[in-house]
Amino acid sequence: MSERSICVQWAGAGWPFAVVLATILGCGGAPEEQIEQRGAASDNLRILERAYRTALDQTRQPPKSRDDLVRHLPADTDVEQLLVSPHDDQPFVIVWGTDLTKLMTSPRPIVFAYESQGRDGNRFVLTTMGVMELTDEDFAAASFPDGHSPSP
Repeated sequence: MSERSICVQWAGAGWPFAVVLATILGCGGAPEEQIEQRGAASDNLRILERAYRTALDQTRQPPKSRDDLVRHLPADTDVEQLLVSPHDDQPFVIVWGTDLTKLMTSPRPIVFAYESQGRDGNRFVLTTMGVMELTDEDFAAASFPDGHSPSP
């Protein structure tokens, strides 16, 4: 029995169960390589977030450049690999100098790092509320730090 037929059989059990099962089994989903790339992209953004917040906590100012951020990464980090999204093979765009402490009161998540192109109409972003995956439409409507406008 294929994964797809298992999903169809269990779909009658209710849509919430079917959604969870489809997510786990990957019914009609992306190939394994794409799934790994998506996970690695979000993992990279989480590592960047920790380093960005550590820099802000330790220096009381946000990183203003790549060098400012790199000082707060674990010593064994492959910086070149970390700064490129495996999902779209492009460097992440980081809005340097974004003071997250001043944005925490915003009711909407503010995007301060993101994939430059994304893939298949989606892109991973790093916001004041953590890593998210946005559609191109949601990305176009997203909030960014004052003075930053992403390229289309």
